[in-house]
Amino acid sequence: MASVKDFLDKCPEPPPAPAAALRAIAVIQSGDFDMSELEQIIRADEALSARILSLVNSVAYNTTNRTFDLSESLVRLGSRQVAKLILEQSTRCLFTGAEASYGVRREQLWRGAVGGAIAAELIAQREGKVDPALAYVCALLRDIGKLVIEVACGEDAATRMMAASDSTCHLDRERTAFGIDHAELGAGLAESWNLPAPIPDAIRFHHEPPPPGDERHNDLFDVVHAADIISLWAGLAIGVDGLEYRLARHVQEGLHLNVQEAEAEIVETWSRINEIEGVLAGTTTE
Repeated sequence: MASVKDFLDKCPEPPPAPAAALRAIAVIQSGDFDMSELEQIIRADEALSARILSLVNSVAYNTTNRTFDLSESLVRLGSRQVAKLILEQSTRCLFTGAEASYGVRREQLWRGAVGGAIAAELIAQREGKVDPALAYVCALLRDIGKLVIEVACGEDAATRMMAASDSTCHLDRERTAFGIDHAELGAGLAESWNLPAPIPDAIRFHHEPPPPGDERHNDLFDVVHAADIISLWAGLAIGVDGLEYRLARHVQEGLHLNVQEAEAEIVETWSRINEIEGVLAGTTTE
């Protein structure tokens, strides 16, 4: 079994820690932050500034028939919502450089990340056991290990994975092909970025969450796992491996995830993704 360090050493340029995203995660973890510092981060990013202004001055947010500037927009949204916008923008830049190692390209991988994050937030809100904002962060970053494989192996990665083993488990094929799987790589990358606990472990266990009774069990891991499956059921960034993952029985039972709940979350996930992409494109809907 290869170590994360061994694999990262093979990368010509391991995915860098997005500074703005790390700052946003600190906001979400603390629950409070100096808005003026967030404003400095945002003003340095023209696309992010434009997105926030577009969102707050859209029909959905602006009910006063007046135009808000950036400072007013940040106050109107609140620190946690602003932090989520920073995260989405930062990860968009991170993910859209990916090619086709997993059979998905550019916006597809980012859309899958955001879709899973939205689903995790919805589940956490419904269950009330996990901080929805933390669940959002963990699910958004759950597949960053795929970026490491992409950088290290390029488009040859898919061929190596498919030829590596007759196993029906994609994680086993990754382990055979590379000596490590993308979940473990993602956790290692998160640790190298100094992301706080329990984010690395939520990434590590997003396909194989430890069951109740295991000392590593955590309700957060169950939520992120369920969100990953729901994003796949929604048809988001399925790629070469997506249809091989199954919802863990203890997660299905523990989260009371029935067909009706899953369908409702899929519909809401797509609705919110469309809203996000509409704002990014500079459009609003009535």
